Amino acid sequence: MINVSLKYLKKSVDNFFGVEKVIAPKEKGGLGLGSLRAFNLTLIVKWWWDMKNNRSALWRRVVMGIHNLKNKPAERLSKKTIPGVWNNIAGVKDGGDTLFWMDAWCDKEPLRKRFPELFQMERRKSCTIKERIHEAGPMWKWRSPLTTDDQVQSLQTLLTVIGDFRPTSGMDNWKCTISNDGKYHVHDLRSKLDNMEPASSDVIIPWIHDIPIKVLTFIWRANLGRIPSNKALIRRGVPGIEAKCSQCLQEDEDTTHILIRYPMAIAVWELVFKWCAIPQPQLHDIGELISFFK
Repeated sequence: MINVSLKYLKKSVDNFFGVEKVIAPKEKGGLGLGSLRAFNLTLIVKWWWDMKNNRSALWRRVVMGIHNLKNKPAERLSKKTIPGVWNNIAGVKDGGDTLFWMDAWCDKEPLRKRFPELFQMERRKSCTIKERIHEAGPMWKWRSPLTTDDQVQSLQTLLTVIGDFRPTSGMDNWKCTISNDGKYHVHDLRSKLDNMEPASSDVIIPWIHDIPIKVLTFIWRANLGRIPSNKALIRRGVPGIEAKCSQCLQEDEDTTHILIRYPMAIAVWELVFKWCAIPQPQLHDIGELISFFK
């Protein structure tokens, strides 16, 4: 259903507006509708968050059992295309629910990536923190003794990274680094993903609440030159249209001509600036008009 909606949206607006202009945030010159892809990702991550935190739920036990996720790293449940969101999210207590090598619990990346030579020597690669770090200190189980200088040096570095950490009472918890309270909120991730979209226009529309949304949307369309003028209709393949303005017969009819250079538009703007008691500037396009009033 989502794929069908996306295809319909793309077919409807791509030739006239461009999907990227519609989904871009308002702060970047877009319409601020947001992408379906970002929306889907936020819901997937919400499922991941509930999976890691709502441990007593029956659905969690069923999913964990069917897909054998009990000893899988957290990144197996998350989306790798969202950089930085799940770094340093493990709040370790007893260490029974956090994987020692595969979860990012004491660094920005899992220990298996920082110490691959030690990870290869690990006898049980899906071990938890509780199994490797006891109150007395680390408890290693290697496939064979560490003999090379690189292995010994890596172990010393690993001990430095772990530091004085020791498991405490209580269950492990998870923190979301993109929110202020450490909890996951769909809106926070949605805003982060939407802000990754490129700017769709150099002129940013001031979306003022006191102005009706229809007026603001019309200004946004005019700034992009997407008012159905003669030239715009010709670009869309509408037959029987001539580019020249049918009223003044002086120049081609585009958005700028209709709203700024058309004789009646010029007269209206003269009255507006006179009423505002400000000198009338020389305007060449809609972007200059918007920037002037901002």
